[in-house]
Amino acid sequence: MEPSPDEMIALAQLFAEAMNQLSFIAALMGGFAIALLAGVITTEKTRLSRWTVSVLSASSLLLIACTLYLAMASFRILTRAANRDWEALSEVVASIDPTLMPFIGAFGVSFVLFFTGIALTGWIFGRKTGWTATLIAVLAFLLAFWGLVRVL
Repeated sequence: MEPSPDEMIALAQLFAEAMNQLSFIAALMGGFAIALLAGVITTEKTRLSRWTVSVLSASSLLLIACTLYLAMASFRILTRAANRDWEALSEVVASIDPTLMPFIGAFGVSFVLFFTGIALTGWIFGRKTGWTATLIAVLAFLLAFWGLVRVL
């Protein structure tokens, strides 16, 4: 059964809102990754600090890419729905569906890299701080992952 135009608009708005929420989470985590990166860059250059900079750089770049893609895809859906352009709306949704999965995968990888960066940052400042940061990062990752799994 084909959805009515009003049902299509409602579904498109829900889909766009879900993408906006993921975009917000990615932007927030990307900002935190950049803030951590700024703190690590100013430390003494060691092998550990270079690894930490690499991990946090990769995380922030992936999160920025996810933010931009999700925000632009959401915008495309909402403008087609607002214009009541049904053909363009179904084309946009169909084109976004296959391209969305790599960005969801990138979001997952950046999620792991972000918490790894938190753990590595602690080790730069000493053994006690390293164990504390690792414990906090693992617990935060598990809690966030549990929350994401429960929602999905």
